[in-house]
Amino acid sequence: MLPVDHSTSADPVALYGALSDALWTQRELLESLLHRLVTQQLILNAGALRWLPKSDDDVRQAISQVRAGEVLRATHVAALVTALGLDPDATLTELATFAPAVWHDVMHDHRKALRELAFEVQKTSEENHRLLQHGAQAIRDTLAGVGDAVRRYDASGATVHGEPGALLLDRQA
Repeated sequence: MLPVDHSTSADPVALYGALSDALWTQRELLESLLHRLVTQQLILNAGALRWLPKSDDDVRQAISQVRAGEVLRATHVAALVTALGLDPDATLTELATFAPAVWHDVMHDHRKALRELAFEVQKTSEENHRLLQHGAQAIRDTLAGVGDAVRRYDASGATVHGEPGALLLDRQA
């Protein structure tokens, strides 16, 4: 859903409507990002690493969309604080305080929902990061043990024990 552009009007009620539309869009974009992060987490937990690059692309695209939504929201906030004569750094709580009665609860609801979504996104992102770090460490540990598991043979065919290094083929070549 694209927000309706009421920003050409200096009417605070219309500006609150435009901001509310932008906040709904931002909520939907954060929901989409959270969905993609949860999908990525399921891929990591399932060990279906073949889908990880696609999932990573999806997450990056969702982050880009959230950033674009943030720019849109900031534009609507700027128009509203200018119309109300508030500090340009006014928070959503402050905007809700000055909102007409019809928009007061709506702004508080948006704020609460956005905070909850942002927390869920952060928590899921941190868990995905932990899973990726754990997987990377497991790969490093496995690769470190590969050299010990590879048997080397001398020219007579006997097993060679000793320092890890170049394989017999490399030494003789």
